Amino acid sequence: MRNLGSAATLVGDQRILFIFVNDNGASPWTYEFRRSVEIHATRSLRWLENLAALNSKSLHFKCAFAPTGASVGCEAGCLIDENDYCAGPGHSTWQNAVITGLVGWGTVAQRWNELFNQYGLPLVYADGAALFFVVRRCVPSIAFPYQEGEHDEFRMERGIIYDFGGIIEGQQHLDSHIAHEILHLYGAVDLNPKKSPHGLYRYASQDYNEVMHTPTQHEIDGYHISKLTAYLVGWQDCNPLVDDRQKDGEVSRPVS
Repeated sequence: MRNLGSAATLVGDQRILFIFVNDNGASPWTYEFRRSVEIHATRSLRWLENLAALNSKSLHFKCAFAPTGASVGCEAGCLIDENDYCAGPGHSTWQNAVITGLVGWGTVAQRWNELFNQYGLPLVYADGAALFFVVRRCVPSIAFPYQEGEHDEFRMERGIIYDFGGIIEGQQHLDSHIAHEILHLYGAVDLNPKKSPHGLYRYASQDYNEVMHTPTQHEIDGYHISKLTAYLVGWQDCNPLVDDRQKDGEVSRPVS
């Protein structure tokens, strides 16, 4: 949904926190594998900043990686079920346990400000913020953009980046993969025909170099975003769906 939650519009000063998590069903993170993900994540943020500038928007990310010190990853304390594709209660249970281990007892939303403050990302004057847990698995990553009517806990928007680590075993083209999930939190939708929302097939089927289509085909610099994605993340004011429907003689309905 456009303009909802902690990651409402992708402009201004944004804060992104990546938390590396070890779970009971996968090998633990190593320094080398974690560092590779950090490089890809930083590259994806710079790419998004440059893309915003091309759309005449100011965007600046401040990001941090946790945990710090000698610890490479936080312990989830359980097996993370990669088939649990929802933000609640299965995922939020282990997420809350990770947050409790970092800043004290509470849920992600309850400890949101403290969490970002602890890792040098104060939310004072920030225009938005998002959190990604990074889990060492080679399964599809997922974002949980806030939807109207959901529990207020999930206004504090988050996602999970799954990557097994290493050049050979890691997700292919992880930088574009991470950018894809970040854009989801800020309102973008899948534009792959097999995954796109109802009514968007015209956009979904046209552009394979749109990062919201299939983000693992090639290096991030070979991707761009469509007018629809630019509109959904707040980089354009004109709704391209309305424009196209008017051209086709259809009744105009805004994209939510």
